[in-house]
Amino acid sequence: MKKNYAFCRSLSSFMQDLNNGRPCHNHWQCKTQLCHNDFCKGRTYGDKCHSHVDCEPGLFCQTSLYWPWESQCEPYRKTGDSCNEDFDCLPKDFCWYSSEQEKIDGVKTCIELWSRKIGSVFGWFQKGSEPTQEDYQQNGKVCHAGLAIPMSKN
Repeated sequence: MKKNYAFCRSLSSFMQDLNNGRPCHNHWQCKTQLCHNDFCKGRTYGDKCHSHVDCEPGLFCQTSLYWPWESQCEPYRKTGDSCNEDFDCLPKDFCWYSSEQEKIDGVKTCIELWSRKIGSVFGWFQKGSEPTQEDYQQNGKVCHAGLAIPMSKN
C-alpha cells in the first residue's frame, strides 16, 4: 500500500536506546539506563554488564567461565595477553593465534594489527576445508602488508 500522508513527531521519540556519550535527560533514554550530567554513561570497572556497549570506554564485558556466568566490565587486555575475541583487546590490537602452537592449543593472544614483517610465521586459521578471501583477510590482519598465505609442513 502506498503511503500518502505523514504526521509530525517530537525528536524526543528518537532519543532512546542511546549509546554511551550521547546527550540525555532521563535514565530510560540510555542503553545502560545511566544518564549522568545530561550524558549517557557506561558501567564502570567491576559493574555487571550484558554486552560490550554497556561498559565505559577502555573496558569490555568479560563473561565468567564459571557458574553463574556473570559478566562484569574489565579493562582491555594488553598486547600479548590471552583473549577470547577482539573486544577483549585494546583498539589497536585484535585477538588471534600468535604462533602455530597457540593455534594447536586453541589459545589466542592480543596482537597488534598489521605488526608482523614479511616472512613472519604465526598460527593460521580457516573456517572451511579451503581458504576463502575472508580467511586471507582475517589472517592478514597480523601482517604489515595485510596478506597472509597458509603454509604446510613437509
